[in-house]
Amino acid sequence: GLFEAQQAGIEDLLAAALNLEVEQCYLDVHYRSAHADLIGYSNEHFYAGRLQAIPDRPGQGGAIPPVELVQVAGVYADNRNPTEAAKVVEIVRALLDSAEPPSVGIACFNLTQRDLILEALDAAAADDDAFAERLAVARARQGAGSFEGLFVKNLENVQGDERDHIIISTTYGRTPEGRFYRRFGPLGQAGGGRRLNVLITRARKHVHLVTSIPREVYLAEVEVPAGQAPGGGLLLLGYLRWAESLAARHAAGAAARTERLVVRSSPTASSLARALGERLVRDTPHLVDVHFGNEGFGVDVAVRPAAGGSALGVLCDGSRFDRAVDRVQWDVFRSRILAAQGWPLLRLTSPQVFRDPAAAIGAIAKATQ
Repeated sequence: GLFEAQQAGIEDLLAAALNLEVEQCYLDVHYRSAHADLIGYSNEHFYAGRLQAIPDRPGQGGAIPPVELVQVAGVYADNRNPTEAAKVVEIVRALLDSAEPPSVGIACFNLTQRDLILEALDAAAADDDAFAERLAVARARQGAGSFEGLFVKNLENVQGDERDHIIISTTYGRTPEGRFYRRFGPLGQAGGGRRLNVLITRARKHVHLVTSIPREVYLAEVEVPAGQAPGGGLLLLGYLRWAESLAARHAAGAAARTERLVVRSSPTASSLARALGERLVRDTPHLVDVHFGNEGFGVDVAVRPAAGGSALGVLCDGSRFDRAVDRVQWDVFRSRILAAQGWPLLRLTSPQVFRDPAAAIGAIAKATQ
């Protein structure tokens, strides 16, 4: 019918734009992380919010946030933290024991702790033949065209490495006498913040943030003098504080996923998307998320079938990404990237919806069956 012909015409127009030249704004696209929260802290503190991460689909996240804060209250003495080293080995065991083990990278904040973690891994392997075999495979792992072996590195040596899971031992903690000193080694030196940024953006899927830094220390915000940038030590404390708040936000988000309609704030909000969301809640049993994701890769209406299954992404009236040099080009790019991430997509324009709203709702219902 007319509605289907309109759909085909729109897709033909988009297909004709696929050969447009890639623009400079694509440099702000962050491909590595499977979840935007993995780069949330860095995006805020190092990139002024300009990075555009590809959003996960509603309902796809697990019970644990992608940056997981693991507090162990270890003792820091002689530049070592044995409790954190033991926790790192425990996490590695669990990851390598999974049905499809991920690639793993381990980082800490000095060479002494690095050596301690290596010794702890080797000691665990010496006592467990099955773990020894899995560890050997993980260390020799090859990815798609690159080496993906398990590594243990100190802060200064983590550069271009990427792994599915990154385990960070923050190393510092209370002394045997119970005191904590704000001495952060290489983080306190010139370039410490940049090194921290590199470290915390290496993970594709999950960061395990193992720490012994007392909670009252990282929750106590320190005011930075006007005109000065925070040093690496303060940025680390801020990252711990941010990771704790992420856990609370993640729990709140899990509760929100049971709501029929969620309308997120957006500087370029679409009244069409909101109207579609409200109509869908009225006429279907589905869960609806309006303005899902970020501005660059936003999905105007994410529809999660009440019976379960993949969320459908409804795109309305082209991209609203105001930093794109060519919005048509960006819209094509956005659609292709979202589709590559597994999003089923349906495009609805204002004229289609206004002329035949029942057909638009019917198209969504059909796409979510």
